[in-house]
Amino acid sequence: MYPPLIYLCIQILVVVLYSVILSMTAGMDEEALQKAIFDKTIEMTLVAASVSFPVFLLFYGSDQKKKELYLKKEKASWPWILLAGVIGVFTCVTFNLAISILANFMPEAWLKHFSQVAEGLNTGGALIQMVAVAIVGPIIEELVFRGLVFQRLKELGNKQMAAFVSAFLFGVFHGNIIQGIYAFVLGLFLAVIYERTNTILAPMAFHIFANGSSLVLNRPMDWLLRHSGFGSVVTILVGFVVSLGLLKRMRDNLHLKEEKILPPNETEGEIYTW
Repeated sequence: MYPPLIYLCIQILVVVLYSVILSMTAGMDEEALQKAIFDKTIEMTLVAASVSFPVFLLFYGSDQKKKELYLKKEKASWPWILLAGVIGVFTCVTFNLAISILANFMPEAWLKHFSQVAEGLNTGGALIQMVAVAIVGPIIEELVFRGLVFQRLKELGNKQMAAFVSAFLFGVFHGNIIQGIYAFVLGLFLAVIYERTNTILAPMAFHIFANGSSLVLNRPMDWLLRHSGFGSVVTILVGFVVSLGLLKRMRDNLHLKEEKILPPNETEGEIYTW
């Protein structure tokens, strides 16, 4: 359970160090300092993720080596990994449009907090947003929440509970209720995809494609919401059906072998199922 806390501490440390540097070099008052920090939200997010990457990659590699001592699993091929990315695109469009419509019925406090977070993530240029939000961020978050938290909880014996808890922590980590609900549902999808494919690359592909499509399709989705409520609802329904359909196809057709590393006099193996 501690990997998310480590990641959070690294993010806080980056903010503190940047604040100290500004205080010592720029001579800003408190209000100007807060604004300067806010204006660099996306840059600090990228720095924290980049610093975290080798740390969590080391943890993940260590866990995988320990697991390989008693279990050998076949991993999904690249077409299935790319399919996970396609599911991420349809899921992202579906939930972004749905949340935009449901926002009309949400408490003002939820919307205000969500807007502050969204504004902070929009402070950088398009390129740095794409790198931080659509590439580096998803890679780190998948290492933490699926590669470490979900995998470790699953080894305690209940993978459904592991999926739920890791998704819940993933939602809490986003720091506001609206994104938290969104991230929780996505976390369940991501856990299933990781479990089915036996490779962290699949949930990474889902997450990267989902976040990337959110950035690229932001304006088209806004246009659709403003000009066609009916079209938005149809898009939500189609996206939801396609997402579940592709996920079901992955579940029904991706059968990977799982072999226990048994003593020499035992040779039995078993088929991997969710």
